[in-house]
Amino acid sequence: MKHKIKKIVNSTLACLMALSMFQVNWNVRAATKHNVTEEFPDADWELHGPVSGIGALLKVDGEVSFCLQAKIPVSTGTNEEIQPSVLGLSKETMAELALVVWYGYRSQPSLTNYFLTQNLIWKYLGDGDSYVKNDNLYPTKASMQPWFDNILNKVSHFHDLPSFDSQTYTANVNETLTIQDTKGVLEGLTIKSVEGAVVSKNGNTLYVTPNSDAPDTMTIKFKREMSLAQTQTNFVVRDKADKGTSQAVSPCTSGQDPYTSEVTIKVQKYGNLKIAKQNEKGEMVPNTTFKLSYQADMSSPIGTYTTGD
Repeated sequence: MKHKIKKIVNSTLACLMALSMFQVNWNVRAATKHNVTEEFPDADWELHGPVSGIGALLKVDGEVSFCLQAKIPVSTGTNEEIQPSVLGLSKETMAELALVVWYGYRSQPSLTNYFLTQNLIWKYLGDGDSYVKNDNLYPTKASMQPWFDNILNKVSHFHDLPSFDSQTYTANVNETLTIQDTKGVLEGLTIKSVEGAVVSKNGNTLYVTPNSDAPDTMTIKFKREMSLAQTQTNFVVRDKADKGTSQAVSPCTSGQDPYTSEVTIKVQKYGNLKIAKQNEKGEMVPNTTFKLSYQADMSSPIGTYTTGD
């Protein structure tokens, strides 16, 4: 991934990360206040770098959050919202950090994943010195690199679309249409509810079976299905009373599930019937009238039709 990220000073205590998504909502209100707390859940996680100490799990208003500045002390208690631009961070960068938190922590929450996510945030933002280590699990940054690579690979492919995205297919009522995703994306997506059809997937194969109540045209939507905690409004807080000497903290959420993909299905509810009359020689007999019915006794008439030439 190519990032134009301004290298920023980072925080004292290791903050645990949460995975989030793109498209962050920045509805920052003037002087909006939040309560910042820190916990020290496991002394085996120690801060390594210019500042030492026990790794801290940060929370803003009770929600797990992460440090954006590694060598600056955290200020617990009342903090105020600030714009990410104050830290030299764009909305796009914050959106990508939200994805890091989503894949690293909130989609698979654990204490280990929290600290690894925090480390990846610092690394992502350009701090090569500070990280939280656990001598029994992850004693060095090198030992964490495979985990980092896996998360960043998921982030870089977050917006990948299945091969059938935005395409239109035709399906018959009560017959199953099979659509193959040749890009291998469908397996990681969630199907939104669909009325008038049974829709399922197996790996990267999509199955659509319209029923008699299906509309003539239906749209099937797909999401990454972020958790509710991950789609809350995002913000950055800092103790303004410290005039920038306290670290910036953020839940690194996305404000919404930014992924979207869809496929259109045209439902064929009626069959087709071609009528022709031939004589014994196989020659067409024009202008022949037929009465059609759903029942042999003609009790459910469809109509009367006359052939052409």
